[in-house]
Amino acid sequence: MELKNQNNNYKFKKTTNLKNKIINFNIVDGKKQISEICFLKCIKLLQKTTKKNTKNIVKLAIVNNLYLLYLKLLKKKNFNINIPYLINKKIRINFSLKIIVKRAFKSSKKKFYLNLKDEFYNTASKKTENINFKTDTHKLVYVYKNFSHYRWF
Repeated sequence: MELKNQNNNYKFKKTTNLKNKIINFNIVDGKKQISEICFLKCIKLLQKTTKKNTKNIVKLAIVNNLYLLYLKLLKKKNFNINIPYLINKKIRINFSLKIIVKRAFKSSKKKFYLNLKDEFYNTASKKTENINFKTDTHKLVYVYKNFSHYRWF
């Protein structure tokens, strides 16, 4: 299982900022210490199982999961319209982190930090369903491209 080095256009300012974002998405019932412990366990397991740099694995997982376009569901009285829109650069990273953490929460086979480790590693190596889901949503956005001028929200 090799992770290919890719030239990424996304520059992460501080890894501590990225770490805080991941921890904040993990918080359940306002207990930040528990989410910090889970994140540290996840990072330690990534270090043990792979010989790669864990920071690069996490960054690569985020970049592989970035959405450029997304569909917004606009509800009217009698019908619903899917309107495509571009996601800002600042929001893209948060959106991809949310999706990774949600996938780790949904798979309840193991403990959370094991699921998070698997999700980071599989997303970095492009082996998850998130990447297929991302390509499907991008295809749907191009289908609904004719509604893009109805953007009043």
